[in-house]
Amino acid sequence: MSYKKFFFLLIFFPSCLFPQPEEVIKKDFYTFLSTGQQIAVSPLNLDESDIINIGSFAFLLSSGFLLDNEARTFALENRSEFNKNLFNIDRYYYIESSVALTAGTYLYGFLTEDEEIRQLGLDLGEAAFYSGTLNILIKYISGRYRPYETDDNTKFEPFERMPRYSAFGSAHTTLAFAISTVMADQMDNIFWKAGWYTAAGLVGAARIYHRMHWLSDVMLGASLGHFIGSFVLKKNTGTDITITPLGVGMRVQL
Repeated sequence: MSYKKFFFLLIFFPSCLFPQPEEVIKKDFYTFLSTGQQIAVSPLNLDESDIINIGSFAFLLSSGFLLDNEARTFALENRSEFNKNLFNIDRYYYIESSVALTAGTYLYGFLTEDEEIRQLGLDLGEAAFYSGTLNILIKYISGRYRPYETDDNTKFEPFERMPRYSAFGSAHTTLAFAISTVMADQMDNIFWKAGWYTAAGLVGAARIYHRMHWLSDVMLGASLGHFIGSFVLKKNTGTDITITPLGVGMRVQL
């Protein structure tokens, strides 16, 4: 069964069995849209420290570009049965599992009228959707060749829709870090947090191992996912916030 059919059944079948007040759905829908608006206008609220943080991230990303070929060579030289099994994580921690976790969490909170669980499901959905949308936009604009297509990490075909021109950045890594950032925040436990971020990091490493992405693609994907996930977690505080994933800083007026 495809993830789209699974998502359809997960959303609509239980909803028919357990009708709920439409005010809750309407409230969450407008919250979802409001989050998108806040993300869209966040670059308008930068100050001097934010500019410095963005410059720092640009420097780190440039370093990633310089190490792209070394990371690719390292992955190719360290093929093993253990690594093959370990890096299959990118087959499981992606769209299907993220949709199941997000929809299942939201529906459980919705049907049991548990507001905290429902909010967690909404946070997961916002983080995944908006980080994924930004990732797709950057992919399309940049049109970077994937490492299985070329040994040259500087080859780009902007505005091409072909999958082989969609390396920058890694969608798997973006989604993994978006989900992991939200989930890691749910418990004040070092092992819980380390587990979620380790899983997301392994997804990024897997994309390099499988020659689907360059190191810099993974760095951008991790930054996008973590930034949007952090934004979603902070958006209800009602105060100015500064989020600095991998050196990126943006002050957001909520």
